[in-house]
Amino acid sequence: MLRLSRGARIRCAKCQSQTAQAWSRAHPRLRRSRGC
Repeated sequence: MLRLSRGARIRCAKCQSQTAQAWSRAHPRLRRSRGC
């Protein structure tokens, strides 16, 4: 869970990045919960 929370923080910072899209695809539930 630590890895996800840490990644979520970085993803939220770069929600428009390509990596963010791939990450959201792998964890759509987390992205929704975070409210990126």
